[in-house]
Amino acid sequence: MAWDTGMGSLLLWMVMFFIFGVLWSYLTPQLMSMQSNLLLSKMRKSVKELEEWARETRKIALLSLQKHGRTKRDLEEELGNFLEFFAIEPVSDDPAGVIQRLDHILDVRKKRFEEAVSRFAPKAGPEEAATLEMVIEGAMASHYLYRMVRHFLLLAEKTKSYQLAMAIQMYMPLFREYAKAYRDATKVFSEGKPIGDGVGALVAAKLFNGAKVREPVEDTVVGEVEFEGRRLLVVKAKGPGGRVGKPGELISRLVRGRRISRIIMVDAALKLEGERSGEVI
Repeated sequence: MAWDTGMGSLLLWMVMFFIFGVLWSYLTPQLMSMQSNLLLSKMRKSVKELEEWARETRKIALLSLQKHGRTKRDLEEELGNFLEFFAIEPVSDDPAGVIQRLDHILDVRKKRFEEAVSRFAPKAGPEEAATLEMVIEGAMASHYLYRMVRHFLLLAEKTKSYQLAMAIQMYMPLFREYAKAYRDATKVFSEGKPIGDGVGALVAAKLFNGAKVREPVEDTVVGEVEFEGRRLLVVKAKGPGGRVGKPGELISRLVRGRRISRIIMVDAALKLEGERSGEVI
């Protein structure tokens, strides 16, 4: 009798485990699918927001270009096509000469931007054209970010991959921060205002104090000044338009054949969370 009771309990447990296993194997994919759909729904809202910001930066660029000789109808399609432009980095498997190759690609990229701005804004002056390049850069970065996030959203939907959807959703707050930064920077560029990196140019301009400057390297100037009994060679990107210049190349030229005591860089660093904005170190 006891043996029959034990066997009955064992069979009951086996049946329960079997039913549980069947339910688990059936319900787990359903639960994952529900979670995936929930994540994808949140992602769609975020991607929609990124799309709106990308359109806003594109509109800012379009309005900035319209002020210099062409209509919105003429510009809209051309600008949209140019926002798809990208440069491919040089092969780095062979490190010999990679810096020179990268420098060449950046030069070609810059020429393409200059040619595009000359077409988009034929009446813009040199300084306005330099600033418009920065505006287009901001719109391009925002557009690219939106396209990439949208790509992964559609890929997650197509493959019904819960893991991919979860990974993208985890990074979405960072993507949103990047997108907002691109939008705000594009707006500031369009207004011709300096950004954080402008602090270095401001310090250099104050040190010049009316001194004569020359431009040995494209878009990069140098001036020789006296400061507290020292002779300084002050290098900065050519202004007042938005330019990056090539300070590294100019500095490498200046140190040849000279006894340079020290090189001091003045620049704006990335503000990390918890740090005070505008702090001077």
